[in-house]
Amino acid sequence: MSTIILQPFPSYDEGLTPPQFEYVSDQGFIEPDDEHIISMREGHVLSRYGDDIWDLSPYGTNPSAKLDFTSIVLLSLKKEAKRLAYLIMTHSVGKNRTLPSGSTVYRKHNEFVRPLAEYIQQLPIKEEERNFNYLLTHIKRFRDFIVPFARKSTHLSVQVLGVLTLLKENSKECTGFEYIPSKRTERALKVIK
Repeated sequence: MSTIILQPFPSYDEGLTPPQFEYVSDQGFIEPDDEHIISMREGHVLSRYGDDIWDLSPYGTNPSAKLDFTSIVLLSLKKEAKRLAYLIMTHSVGKNRTLPSGSTVYRKHNEFVRPLAEYIQQLPIKEEERNFNYLLTHIKRFRDFIVPFARKSTHLSVQVLGVLTLLKENSKECTGFEYIPSKRTERALKVIK
């Protein structure tokens, strides 16, 4: 059993930095409880993990950086979208090889995580298959979504590659997500950028 301390937005003042999350590896994947504090300002709680909107505005240059989970109707998908957003906050790499700012997390959520969840919601599949792992483990179906989606802009392909790298570099036991890498999909994304 090992304990890993996760600290989103560590470079901010004490009144802004949310509390650490202690991840105990033998207790499943990373997923804070609903009361875990996501954001603070001047010592006051702005958002908790269980909230449908996470205010990340104190942690970047975008004053409207709020992660909105309300368009994700299925509770299981909403939980996965929150878990992936938290993983981006604590594991992703931002500028200068540091953890990302609130603005970066906001962009990755709005440009990839939420659209992915919304896409899965509308797939003609069984209710129990409506989850991120269904798409992440079906290479062709995932490529059918991701390549045309990322072609909308080179910036999107960079965001998508960043999230896929995070999933490749961390185990399913840690993240709860099983991404089956596809060289063809990743090559297509790199060509776009």
